[in-house]
Amino acid sequence: MMDSESYRTAVQVVCGLYVLMKLLVVFPNMFGKKAVTLPAGVVIGHRGSKEEGVPENTLLSFQDALLAGVDIIELDVWLSKDGQIVVFHDPNFDRMTGGACKEEVISLDYKDFPALVPQEGQKERIDEATKRANSSNGNGKGGKTAKKMKYDYDRVPLFEEVLALLPEDKGLIIEFKQDSEELMDKVHKLVRGGSKALQANVIWFSLQVKINNKLLVKDPTIPRITSLIEMLR
Repeated sequence: MMDSESYRTAVQVVCGLYVLMKLLVVFPNMFGKKAVTLPAGVVIGHRGSKEEGVPENTLLSFQDALLAGVDIIELDVWLSKDGQIVVFHDPNFDRMTGGACKEEVISLDYKDFPALVPQEGQKERIDEATKRANSSNGNGKGGKTAKKMKYDYDRVPLFEEVLALLPEDKGLIIEFKQDSEELMDKVHKLVRGGSKALQANVIWFSLQVKINNKLLVKDPTIPRITSLIEMLR
């Protein structure tokens, strides 16, 4: 057990951190870095409709979230072995294939990626989301003349496919899972080569401080989300 002095110190540290967090909310630029502020009521589709039961980071998940009215789509990116920007969260396929494939994302060419296996209880939600997405097909980003899209729930999508799906009035948050200059360069090229709306509504970041700092150097004009470690520092 802690003695009274140690307990008092621990309480002071916790209270100090709490006050610091409150100050950062009220004065987000107090340390000289411009903070990204989101309007009240903004809804973010984390990996699409992940929390609503559609397989995460799939075209079906993103389309379902967009049809539900989210303001921003959040996704994760890696590079496949053959240099494709793929949208996937985990470092390997174990969880998303029900244990059928344990290979790492970066170890396989994109054509060799395994099929994703829906988790228990997702089938009904997948059927519902597929029906809804198909009924809206051709009335999305490109209008009624838009090319029909196939909203897969069992395939890892390419980053470019998600960009093609994203309406210009929606925001995009890109989380980098891999420390790769090539990945940063390729994502940056697609973002900077996109529409003015995309460029104005994109945020990129990594939970790894090292990668986050590299993103800042790559393009300081693109807002980043500050990691917890950076915030405490």
